[in-house]
Amino acid sequence: MGDIGFKAKGQHFFPVKPKKIIRLSLIESMADDGLRRIVKLLAVQAIHAGYSSVMIDGSHSPLEDNIAVTRAVVDVAHPCGIPVEAELGKVGGKEDDLESDGCGYTDPADAVRFVAETGIDSLAVAIGTAHGVYKTKPQLNLDRLCEIRQRIDTPLVL
Repeated sequence: MGDIGFKAKGQHFFPVKPKKIIRLSLIESMADDGLRRIVKLLAVQAIHAGYSSVMIDGSHSPLEDNIAVTRAVVDVAHPCGIPVEAELGKVGGKEDDLESDGCGYTDPADAVRFVAETGIDSLAVAIGTAHGVYKTKPQLNLDRLCEIRQRIDTPLVL
């Protein structure tokens, strides 16, 4: 497949070991059009390198910016038959050198808008789950998960 994985920190992208799925995780705001173009280019490069799907994580950015960058990735991935997963809300735990306390659950109304405006194939939601090892017993908000499921038909990822 080649050496084409990338991890984003601000506006710097670092090669990582190749995988079949590329995960574009964006730490800073997507308000910068130049950064959106870079993310789109990385998705195109990954698709051309043979990656089978794209995961875009703009959840650390405002909703509008997350929608814009995710839509840009979907616009290049879908014509090639490549599915796109995106994240909405702040999943707890340690990720990309950022600590999160589990606050920032996915808002069901935002999920409806996000899916409608981006055209993603699956949605990673925040309901009390965490990346990495749990330090304490997780408190999953299953009512929120059910509400999101009732409002959208897109497959959900935990």
